[in-house]
Amino acid sequence: MEDVTRDPAWIDDATILVTSNVDKAILTACAASHFAKRQNQLLFRWKRKLRLELPAGVDAIVYDEDANPELFAYFVAGAPANILDNNSGNVGWGVANGSPCRLHSLGWDDDTKRQAVLELVDGARSAGLHVVNLPFPPEYINVQLLDSNKDPLPASQWPPDVNLAVGDPTSNAGVVIPIGLMSANNRKR
Repeated sequence: MEDVTRDPAWIDDATILVTSNVDKAILTACAASHFAKRQNQLLFRWKRKLRLELPAGVDAIVYDEDANPELFAYFVAGAPANILDNNSGNVGWGVANGSPCRLHSLGWDDDTKRQAVLELVDGARSAGLHVVNLPFPPEYINVQLLDSNKDPLPASQWPPDVNLAVGDPTSNAGVVIPIGLMSANNRKR
């Protein structure tokens, strides 16, 4: 217990075995919240899309974070993660299921959505909040690729035309790539 108290970041790289997706969702929410607070970062939360459209009244009942935590997704810039996708078009470059990464940023192609999120961020910061509830999911989660030592992958090891970090002279991010989100309608279950 002393080790946990002395180093609250132990959970950042811990592998935890769970017996259900609900357990995983609860741990993810807790770990994301604690990481955001420790790192003084905003926690972004959004509702995962369901296969079917629900009436507004039912929607409010179903999207209860305590009852159905698996229906929510979370993002904190800088949080450790693993890529869980072989369909991102990066397999040829060695990025596949299980590749370590660090969450970098969220992305939208739609300027209206991007502007709406910036306004939500400004509002949260002005109000001293640490959670931003997004009214829609991101189209991409941009991730910083890491090497086997969990250091940023050098930009020289990635094509510059597909590295989002290229062109920012103040960045030492190495390689940042977008990972597109799949909607529930396209997901195999």
